[in-house]
Amino acid sequence: LYHDKLKKDPPFMRFILLGFQSTGKSTLIERILKFPMNIVAEGTGTKCPLYVTCLHDDKSTEPVCTLTVPGRETNEACNIKVEEVFREVTHYNRTLVEFSDECIRLTVKWNRVQNMVFVDLPGIIANKSTGKDNRGEIKRILQMELRKAHTQPLVLLEPKEFATNSIVDFMDDATGSRQNWISNATFIMTKA
Repeated sequence: LYHDKLKKDPPFMRFILLGFQSTGKSTLIERILKFPMNIVAEGTGTKCPLYVTCLHDDKSTEPVCTLTVPGRETNEACNIKVEEVFREVTHYNRTLVEFSDECIRLTVKWNRVQNMVFVDLPGIIANKSTGKDNRGEIKRILQMELRKAHTQPLVLLEPKEFATNSIVDFMDDATGSRQNWISNATFIMTKA
């Protein structure tokens, strides 16, 4: 709304979650939201970008969700329960054979969240034999998102030395130089 309609910078932070497949990007958001919203699968569960907008609402003692799923007849579902969010997001990801750049949008109003946006990107497929090479599409989305105000990459590292984490090389390649992103990034290691 701020960026597209009002042509203003949003007054809250945006985090782009980036990592290889199965590093726990969706799980991290679920821990913050305190409810499951996506499939946990062997290999790639998230096959399209998932935009999660969290809006703090003192009056909402339960999460109030609005969900937009591509291709659905009534594109937006308002005031749906978290169980339905999980079913819809999981169903849509299961219908996709390969990566899609069409995104799902979830808005959560609740007194247990802070105002912020998460962009949960599909995991980068490092081994081309395990699925479509999606690195080009992920780079394109990443570059577009990093241009938006208050946006910070949230990079999920593999449990090894920083210098040998290939996700760092991916970010260097996507942004043109390590200087273009490293000072603004937050790093998390979700698996040890």
